[in-house]
Amino acid sequence: MTHFINKEAEFMTLAEWKEEVDNYRKINYISFFQNFRKSKSFTLWKKLVKKTKMLERGAFLSKELFQADPHLNNKLIEIRKLLQKLYYSDILQLVHDEAMSIDKLSGSISQKQNELKEQIIDKEYRIKLLINAACESSILEFNQNTRMFGKEENKHSENKEETPYNIFADDTYHPMPFTVLASTKTLYKRLARYIRMIDYMMTQLKLSIIKNSYNNVSYIRFYFDKL
Repeated sequence: MTHFINKEAEFMTLAEWKEEVDNYRKINYISFFQNFRKSKSFTLWKKLVKKTKMLERGAFLSKELFQADPHLNNKLIEIRKLLQKLYYSDILQLVHDEAMSIDKLSGSISQKQNELKEQIIDKEYRIKLLINAACESSILEFNQNTRMFGKEENKHSENKEETPYNIFADDTYHPMPFTVLASTKTLYKRLARYIRMIDYMMTQLKLSIIKNSYNNVSYIRFYFDKL
């Protein structure tokens, strides 16, 4: 038997050709080769869908999750370090190893409350400064990236005298694109969630102090009842 491919001849005996045809037909009955096209198409589709979802989720988290912003995340870590020691504080200065008069106990409790109040006020002031610095840095970086994008657009535009748009305090009256406007709203929402979370942290701190005080009183009461 002679097989011609691109004007080239390939010679094969009839017995060899018959053997290869039989082997080909036997291989076709194997499930792997029988479903090879379907499985390959399904595998490629599955990888494509998985990659697309990962890219979409990654872009969503980069826009929505404020932990992905280094300016906000670094300041958040500093705020947690500031509040870490206060989580174990209590309002009352009670001791169970010595006897105290009512006046001395009241004075000790008042002193402890004033000290704790001053510490909380000082922490709140420092936290406000950190929040302000974090938000300003995040907004400044966003504004710079948007300005750069605007300049790149103006390089390719026909009107070379057209000034790039500015997001904040814009006095150029350049129209803001809808995509940039949507990104600005997303930034504002992310900053609002960031500030709201820190507010929750301060509320949780005060609740923790009250809880520690209640547990301390309950322990002393149990201690004296046991006596």
